[in-house]
Amino acid sequence: MSGGSASEQSFWFSTRSALFRPGDAAWQEVAAYEAPLRRFLERRYRWLADADRDDLVQDVLVEIKKTLARTHDRSRGKFRALLQTVVKRRVADRVRARKTEPLTDDDDVAAPSEEEIADLDLETRLLEAFARCRDRFTQGEDRDAGVLYALVDRVVHGHSSLAIARKNRMSVDQVARLLEKGRDAIFESLLASELAVEGERLARSVRIFKETLRRPRGRVRIIEKERDPRLREKLDDLLVRFHHALGGFEGEELKAGLAFIMGRG
Repeated sequence: MSGGSASEQSFWFSTRSALFRPGDAAWQEVAAYEAPLRRFLERRYRWLADADRDDLVQDVLVEIKKTLARTHDRSRGKFRALLQTVVKRRVADRVRARKTEPLTDDDDVAAPSEEEIADLDLETRLLEAFARCRDRFTQGEDRDAGVLYALVDRVVHGHSSLAIARKNRMSVDQVARLLEKGRDAIFESLLASELAVEGERLARSVRIFKETLRRPRGRVRIIEKERDPRLREKLDDLLVRFHHALGGFEGEELKAGLAFIMGRG
């Protein structure tokens, strides 16, 4: 099967940053925020110089790893609260450093809100889900280059199912099955991480999650299919955060990825 290189650089299918250090799981978890954090700072604090943003990304991640993550209780949530605290302080440091340079009315120096940090966190989880999907289909017993190339053709290159089918001499139905297999893997990764479920509970959660994406107006009724009230609450919270975070995605490649995630196109 032909197709674009599955390892090529893109927002959704990028190689892991040099910040990732083999064998250091805690650092890898923190470093996963690098690309979303950089994108957030570019959008939210446009007045910062590129060099300052680069330093800020590194400073935030290193501080979380070295001074906060060691005492962080994972049962109380992920790094959202920690991230908000550190970004607020580090941006304030940059503002103080610029006291000799006047800020304009367009220079937003306010601390990021809880909602903005939640969006950043969800974006990170989505990127991790894509990365794990890529890893799953490039190695091990689930290796399937067909799935990966179909995903790259759709998400990175924006090809339709018909175009992918013609290029690879396949039927549209075959392409649809490959894409759905990849989409399911992405959702399995995302929901396993966010809901802390596995096995049949994970499979059921994925089915419910996908159904709410197809029929968003029926979200409340659809979620009622999950009988565990705690899991139902977590599913609903994830869906609310998921839809809120999507509003901050800009650019053609990001929108193409979102269209695929949402089952459009």
